[in-house]
Amino acid sequence: MNIKRSISLTVSALLGLSAFTALTPIGVNADVEPMLLVGAQATNVINGSETTYWVDNGSNSGIIAAEESDNWVLRYQPASEDSPAELTLRDFTYEGKGSLDGSVNQTSAVLWIQDPDGLTISFEGDNTLINTGNSYFSQGISDHGTSVKLNFKGEDDATLRIVSGPDNVGASVVGPIGCGSVTLDGGTLIADGSVNSYNFGVSLYGDDPFISVTRGNIIIKSTSEAIYRESSPTIGAKILTASTNTDGSDPVDFDPENLSGYRYLELSPLDAGDVDGNNVVDGRDASAVLTHYALISTQQSGCVGSAFLSFADYDGNGIIDGRDASAILTYYAQQSVNQNN
Repeated sequence: MNIKRSISLTVSALLGLSAFTALTPIGVNADVEPMLLVGAQATNVINGSETTYWVDNGSNSGIIAAEESDNWVLRYQPASEDSPAELTLRDFTYEGKGSLDGSVNQTSAVLWIQDPDGLTISFEGDNTLINTGNSYFSQGISDHGTSVKLNFKGEDDATLRIVSGPDNVGASVVGPIGCGSVTLDGGTLIADGSVNSYNFGVSLYGDDPFISVTRGNIIIKSTSEAIYRESSPTIGAKILTASTNTDGSDPVDFDPENLSGYRYLELSPLDAGDVDGNNVVDGRDASAVLTHYALISTQQSGCVGSAFLSFADYDGNGIIDGRDASAILTYYAQQSVNQNN
């Protein structure tokens, strides 16, 4: 394997999650200790108890755990009362075999993540994660069947490219089992499942899977299905490009009923206030925000789906309430005036 510092951006080399189908979860939100395996060496384990750094040790023997230093390429911070665990990648490139877990359908992953409380994956700079393939399912990231909620957060100019193994059936990105949520807040995420004849780009599992983009772009390539799912996913994003070709050529209008027919998708954020995801901000969105606010104010489940919550917070103050609905209506009224003039 080859581990080296990249020369510009750090991409959260974590997006190729677990096997694309027939995964046997070890337990949804199982009562397990947080764990992270890095690379092909099972000794690279985090127990979740303290902040840990990895540095490039200048050889091909892998990443070593270390105290903080100027040349760290990965940093793991355990969960606190206010935030989930966070893994930060900084100018990180990995090309080689992943850790093999024979108990999960012959699946390997460069990053095995086992943390039922979820994980934030931050990335800076230019990062690439390639699993060259040493199992039937060779992924970039696997959630180890514990329904990890993965939130990717990149700098505006950061890029992450995840590539699955060339000699396997697999996916570059597999959504967490259970809730199946994958979110991106900043940067560019490229899920490249185009290396063999039957790869997915992003796989989502669970009863309510979704992909949401609040900042940045997600580009998904595949030779089979750009997005594989067990049930109909919610896409909290605009579809900039949809194509039945792996390279994105000859784009077509996106039809959510034909999701399995696309091999290339490019996603970008919805407009603020578009809480129903129909690419129109109007009174229906304001009504949905008011209903959501009324429900959560009485300790009930809100009506705005998880994929659209960030777009409901129109004023960006971290609270969804009547002020957001009022601002949405004001925006809609102004747009209507402008269109009529």
